[in-house]
Amino acid sequence: MDDIDLKILRILQENSRITMRELANQVHMSGPAVTERIKKLEEEGVITGYTVSLDPGKFDKQTMAFITVWMSSPRHGEFLDFCRATEDIVECHRVAGEGCYLLRVLTRDNSALEGLIDQVLNFGNYRVSIVMSSPVDRVVIKM
Repeated sequence: MDDIDLKILRILQENSRITMRELANQVHMSGPAVTERIKKLEEEGVITGYTVSLDPGKFDKQTMAFITVWMSSPRHGEFLDFCRATEDIVECHRVAGEGCYLLRVLTRDNSALEGLIDQVLNFGNYRVSIVMSSPVDRVVIKM
């Protein structure tokens, strides 16, 4: 990757809906040249997809929480299947340090969160941190 690729990636992180023409103008290249660079970055697995950010509250998801899970059994595969199948679990990370897994969950309300926690108890113990606000909420890799 060169400096132009990095600039393209920075711009796409800020606005993945930018037109090729606008992107090309910003990096001082032709549209086909930028398109070719993006295609190469996709083929190399640098760009893994494009997404849109949504407001969870607009979808009746009022409660965000992080759940640290300490597994009490070797049922990791079964636990991961549970996480993949559970709509309210939006992230699952295997961690070192405190706990075995860190989950980010979005639920309708505290009652739904409690129901989810009851299901997590089938696999181990937990600690919950409920999000009060998110003053910095971005997924941008600084380059």
